[in-house]
Amino acid sequence: GIFGLIDMKAGLLYGSIAGCLALVLPTIWLNRAIARRQLTLRRSLPDFLDLLVICLESGSSLQSGLQRVTEELGVAHPDLAKEMGAVQQDIELGANVDQALRRFAERSGNESVKSLSAFVREAMRFGTEVSEALRLHAEMLRAQREEAAEEMAQKAAVKILAPTLLLVFPTVFVVLAGPAIIQIQEAFAK
Repeated sequence: GIFGLIDMKAGLLYGSIAGCLALVLPTIWLNRAIARRQLTLRRSLPDFLDLLVICLESGSSLQSGLQRVTEELGVAHPDLAKEMGAVQQDIELGANVDQALRRFAERSGNESVKSLSAFVREAMRFGTEVSEALRLHAEMLRAQREEAAEEMAQKAAVKILAPTLLLVFPTVFVVLAGPAIIQIQEAFAK
């Protein structure tokens, strides 16, 4: 045995199980944390874009609008505000808005942020109204969010079918057919 506590076979079994869990559990935890963070960013991005559009339409530059919106987002969306703070620092260190947003997109790995970066880059490159591009992007993100919610609702209907069939219908069958079965048994007993 190992130190006289458990025998060798049990020690190897428990050790290998613990080793496998030590390899798998951090990866599972990290993947779940990444998915949660990306969901948070995806949900908060349309609000950020709406505030940024308002700042741009009131005459602010893109950089000052980003700074103002980052300050305002701290309470409602702290994760996005933290990331936008990093974007602000990137801009203060000499990067232009396009580069800072592109680095944010690379850091986050979120498709919504990547498309935001592309929208801003193309708007600046072609000289179009950045606020209009951001408004369109916010509407697109909201439409995607609605589609995802509808898809989840449709999946919920399918997921609830099995428990309903297994748990509710047998109970209803017993309640409805039970008295009839008792009466049929009594009729045959006579």
